[in-house]
Amino acid sequence: MRSVLSNRLRKGTPLLQDARNTILVVDDEVELLDLIAYILRRPGYEILEARTSREALSICERVEVPIDLVLSDFNLPGMNGLDLAKELERLRPNLPIIFMSGNLEASDDLVDRGFVCLKKPFTFADMVYIVDETLAGSEAIRNRRRPAI
Repeated sequence: MRSVLSNRLRKGTPLLQDARNTILVVDDEVELLDLIAYILRRPGYEILEARTSREALSICERVEVPIDLVLSDFNLPGMNGLDLAKELERLRPNLPIIFMSGNLEASDDLVDRGFVCLKKPFTFADMVYIVDETLAGSEAIRNRRRPAI
């Protein structure tokens, strides 16, 4: 299935005709990545999965379909969330990013910098709500302008 998915992504072929948005989910914990992807597919989101920051950046460089949102763990091997955000901004300007973090200090810092942050542990209902609100450009999200990183 993943090879078919990869081929269609490289060609820029729409995966679902009625897909509302495409979300890139990044997490080095494979079980959590799979679970988040499963949950976000249920309401109709198209999901791209990456296990590392480098893989996420590679997807952003080679995939021709629009990516509407990145949902990423903050603490990834090799590159932290802020470094990932800088690279994503270079590749796809204005791409909304939601970080997931269990580190309260990092979470507060991310919020202070204008990022949306899901503090672990969170419920999947909360995750879907935050994703929906971010993609919908809710008033609260629109009023938070992220400064340069």
